[in-house]
Amino acid sequence: MIYTFGLFFTIDVFSDEENEANGEFQNAEWTDGMCPNLQVVRLTGVLCSSNEMCFIQLLLSKATVLRIMSINLGYGSLKSSEDALRELITYRRASPHAQIFFDGV
Repeated sequence: MIYTFGLFFTIDVFSDEENEANGEFQNAEWTDGMCPNLQVVRLTGVLCSSNEMCFIQLLLSKATVLRIMSINLGYGSLKSSEDALRELITYRRASPHAQIFFDGV
């Protein structure tokens, strides 16, 4: 399933079960471990607003099987690439296998 938030966020959810993509998160995916099947997250055009950074921090702290998070800063980012990366590496990761791929402007 692929969920898209506005123009910037795409989250790929992989599951062993066949689910219908209906544009809404199913309750089971957001409870008992929040997104237990979330493995790949692609974030493009990130401006580093406090809401975006909190969302990234939340995903990293709750997605227990996350493998890859790819973050691409957008033009007009509120933080420099160095500052954004410095903040990102402080976030706790629920998945020991989570890798963050970061592409600054």
